[in-house]
Amino acid sequence: MFKSLATKKLVLFSIFTTATLFCTASKPSLILNNHYPYIAALNKWLTNNTFALTPPSIITKTKKTNDQIRQEAKQTKEWNIIVYMAANNNLHAFSIKNLQQMIHIGSNERINIVVQLDGYRMEDVSRFYIEKDNPVLISSFNHTAATISGTTQSLLEFVTWALETYPAKQQALVLWNHGSGIKDPHIWGKKIISHRDEFFFFNHQTCLLELNRHLLDHDFEELEERGIAFNDTFETYITNQELKDTLDTICANALNNKKIDLLFFDACHMAMVEIGSQIKSAVHYMVGSEEIEPGGGHNYIYALEPFLHRSFSPAEFACHLVNAYEQEYINFNADYTQSAINLDTYEPLEKLIKQITANLIDLLQQEPEAFTQALQSIRYSRRFTTEFGDPDYIDFCLFFQTLEKKLNALLSDQTFTQTNITKITETVTLLRQSLTLLLESVIIKNTAGLNLPYTQGLAIYFPRRSIDPYYRTTIFDQTTQWSEFLHTFGLNLRNLGNS
Repeated sequence: MFKSLATKKLVLFSIFTTATLFCTASKPSLILNNHYPYIAALNKWLTNNTFALTPPSIITKTKKTNDQIRQEAKQTKEWNIIVYMAANNNLHAFSIKNLQQMIHIGSNERINIVVQLDGYRMEDVSRFYIEKDNPVLISSFNHTAATISGTTQSLLEFVTWALETYPAKQQALVLWNHGSGIKDPHIWGKKIISHRDEFFFFNHQTCLLELNRHLLDHDFEELEERGIAFNDTFETYITNQELKDTLDTICANALNNKKIDLLFFDACHMAMVEIGSQIKSAVHYMVGSEEIEPGGGHNYIYALEPFLHRSFSPAEFACHLVNAYEQEYINFNADYTQSAINLDTYEPLEKLIKQITANLIDLLQQEPEAFTQALQSIRYSRRFTTEFGDPDYIDFCLFFQTLEKKLNALLSDQTFTQTNITKITETVTLLRQSLTLLLESVIIKNTAGLNLPYTQGLAIYFPRRSIDPYYRTTIFDQTTQWSEFLHTFGLNLRNLGNS
């Protein structure tokens, strides 16, 4: 439910603004076949919900046969753009908007655009090959495990089918849905980040949409859905561990042990150091947001239009997607983020973080008061820490930069033992090395709105209160022991508070 009438009006304003910007950019027709149950329902929804889109022009189109598909798919393209749109939730209006944007560009001699889409409260799933002004319906089916979006089987079967049907030299997988970072839910949602547009308001001074962080501070504790690809009808989603397993299976079985070139999260809170660790075995580059994304997500006209004229390397495509996101939001949103991450550089980063974590634990145990207070002054200060929509997520680079300065200042403390002075010096050196690696090799492109000037491309989990029990099962934590540092810091805070 909306918090208030005023909030509701602002939410409608943000939706209207997004839709208006899209409609002025292009007016493609959505070409669908009423013969298929899901499409007929979608047409009915479009007719009854003109607030979300321009009035659509629905033109019938016959389904292509498998022979026709195989004949047209013989040519090996430069890229497959494989779009998994899990829209069985309150983002369904935006799925149609984004689908129209893809239709406006269409597949060409360089790219195949292949989409799997389900609808709100539907038990059907449809697969499209997106031609210019013509979404060709390849298949529509229901009552199988593969039709339930938000399951590993659904994602695995769709991506495998796309790879086998449409040959291409490079693969981009788009995961389109809700996302909420590295934490997974314990129950099926209370308030869900799917109400994310409630948290935006219009600032009349800057003429930009902004996140109401005061509202987030009070309400985000109630949000319990985590992971990605949420399905409201079947109350299921893909956990981060399931995502890793599914991607690894795709690479082993459908790509002959090659990695996916680019994983593009069109979802909230997925640009996290932990997410990178989770998927690095299966993906070369990832693109995502540290912050809450507006419901409209990416503008796929901006994202795909350059393919009309040229192709990209994976690194170039990842950087272009960041630029496209900035192009969409720079003039009306002050709280956007987007970054491109090179996952091939992750292992040395994880080794550095593991050493830093071990040193911080030692210092917290040897000098609990001094180092707990130093960390406390960083973590709970909005001057030194950038929090996001989920306040348990903070900007990773800014934290390390501030920590390096704080530890450097502590070197002049004459009360520390020589052993601890040596440990601090070593930690400062490790922090500098990790920041160099992050800013020069790992984060290859980053953009952020006016309200997030110190955001640099990757978030990390640093909860305000208790540690999510699932977090200890993540690849990142098992590699770096980050949760042991968080536990030691939290324990010291409680002890100092009681002393």
